[in-house]
Amino acid sequence: MDFLVPRLPAVALTLAVVLAAIAGIAYLSARSKAGASPSSIQSIAVLPFVDDSPDGDAEFLMTRFAESLVNSLTKLPKLRVVPAA
Repeated sequence: MDFLVPRLPAVALTLAVVLAAIAGIAYLSARSKAGASPSSIQSIAVLPFVDDSPDGDAEFLMTRFAESLVNSLTKLPKLRVVPAA
């Protein structure tokens, strides 16, 4: 488990960003059910996360986080999700 220690800050930051995005989506979803304005968000683009680890071997993890975020967002009605190519 010592090999995870150098990556812990990057993984923790990524997890915090994903959780913040999910919380924001939940907020927007609840707001839309309460009668949001016509200018509410109708589409969103999910950009890839950047692997800033010194070894560069967290790329797979970053890809999986982005895929998970896209999968969660596509479950919201009336929201068009555009994943990164």
